[in-house]
Amino acid sequence: MEQTNSIFSFTRLQANKKLVSFLLCVLLAALIWFINALNKIQTTTVEVKIDYNQSWLKSWSSGVQPSKVTLEISGRGFDLANFFIKNSHPEIIINEEGLFNDKSELSTLELITPIFSKFGKEISIIRTSPSTIPLPSGKPFFKKVAIKPSFEISLNSAYMISGPAVCVPDSILLSSRERLPDTLKSINTLPFKKGNVSTKVFGSIGISLPPQFNIISELKSVWIYIPVERATEKEISVSLLPDFINGGNVELIPSIVKLTCRVPLSRYDQTTNDQFMVTASITSSNQKKAVVSVKNAPFWAEHVSIKPATVDYFYHN
Repeated sequence: MEQTNSIFSFTRLQANKKLVSFLLCVLLAALIWFINALNKIQTTTVEVKIDYNQSWLKSWSSGVQPSKVTLEISGRGFDLANFFIKNSHPEIIINEEGLFNDKSELSTLELITPIFSKFGKEISIIRTSPSTIPLPSGKPFFKKVAIKPSFEISLNSAYMISGPAVCVPDSILLSSRERLPDTLKSINTLPFKKGNVSTKVFGSIGISLPPQFNIISELKSVWIYIPVERATEKEISVSLLPDFINGGNVELIPSIVKLTCRVPLSRYDQTTNDQFMVTASITSSNQKKAVVSVKNAPFWAEHVSIKPATVDYFYHN
């Protein structure tokens, strides 16, 4: 009985070895076939989605714009596999830049070229369907303009606006069925109003569009930022520069004046005499005293005053 079991086990082992060998041969053959297949030129199709990016652009759509492009491409199996790994969901984005031209249609081949450019000549595009993408009939005019903040705020007496107010973003794309005039270079926000302000202002505000052009804007609102902070007074000594109509060698008495201004706390140390240009001017030959005035000052300085307001002068050789 033991001898029978031993023979059976040996026979079974031999059969298992043959089965394993057969499976290894099949696997090796399949692997060789797969590698050979990947090394040969293959042809396949791929669908590329078209995204018209911003919904507001669709307001000009005539309803015939395709949602996808079907491509027939060829290349070595290795290269095609690499393409599909890196581009699982290929997509064309057509935004305002794509529509900002005088064409009535866009070439599909030109649009998809960036997707395949990284593969060089490894992948060829045989056919595209459709070959062109029609643009909306009666295509609008587009223009990018600056956004300027419009606001009315009253400040707490101890505070000041410490810099220029800004909009985020600072420009916006407009479109219209009518040609937009060259003079239209900026638009304003709706008035932003706030009282007794003692901290920086940051909030969303709508856009004020010119009504006569039937304009559609890229955005309905923007953010407005107005820097506000506590103010302090600073007094500095500034040297006078002569500004005389006849020129000449002029001496000013005094040649240094006291300048007082209101500045934000954060700008106190930055407010130095070299940031101001103060002149003493003579506009007529019979003027007895030169008038002192500020010609240049940092944007954050407010309520600038000078003492004395006039100075003596005389010419000398």
